[in-house]
Amino acid sequence: MSQLFILESLNEEKITSSKTALAELKRMEEEAVNSNLQHDSESLIVSCNIRSFNKNFNHLVSEAEIRKACIVCLQETWLAPSLNNDTLIQDWTQHNNSVGKGKGITTLFKAPFSWVADITKPLYQMTKIAVFDVNVINVYRSEKADTKSFLKDLIEIMDGKQSIVLGDFNLCFLSENGHTIFKFFKECGFVQLVTDPTHMKGRMIDLVFVDDDIFLQKVKFKLSQCSPFFTDHDVIKILSSKI
Repeated sequence: MSQLFILESLNEEKITSSKTALAELKRMEEEAVNSNLQHDSESLIVSCNIRSFNKNFNHLVSEAEIRKACIVCLQETWLAPSLNNDTLIQDWTQHNNSVGKGKGITTLFKAPFSWVADITKPLYQMTKIAVFDVNVINVYRSEKADTKSFLKDLIEIMDGKQSIVLGDFNLCFLSENGHTIFKFFKECGFVQLVTDPTHMKGRMIDLVFVDDDIFLQKVKFKLSQCSPFFTDHDVIKILSSKI
């Protein structure tokens, strides 16, 4: 309003709003990334190395809070590559990026997020979903994956946009902090949110990297983790809200 200058007189009683504009404003607010990242039932992102989707998915979603998540990123799904994508389950769209036993990822998401791209290699997999100009990238990286190829593909799938990159990296952020992959994230201005070990052997290998540009938008993140009975990895939960 400080930039509104009225010349001469104005009859305030004749000022009305457009119903079409109000409807469009409501639609935009419902779909806006900052609204979808608020601390409510739409704000939860979950990541977990599930050690077989078919065996353990029902265990994972037995928790009511997880069923409310807007995104669920699963690693080591052990699904056959021929399995169909885009199955609707628990109100999520399910997208599989599979390479068989011991590997593979599945990403489940609700509107307004949509699938954008996959990278499927024998020793690492990435799936990107997005809303507007923000990416969420689900990652599984095997221990023997080639670092140079992994980073090349990660840069390609990030596509220069604001990103949240999370999953099982099979690199310990505590003992291998000088690894090239971690240096890459640091140099690109990412913040790693996980602070405690995520594997039963004491390694911190399930990680969440958030682009610092998202923090500059005053989006606040709160992370928690728990140790379920069905996998040797923690379930990572990320709640986000606008400050």
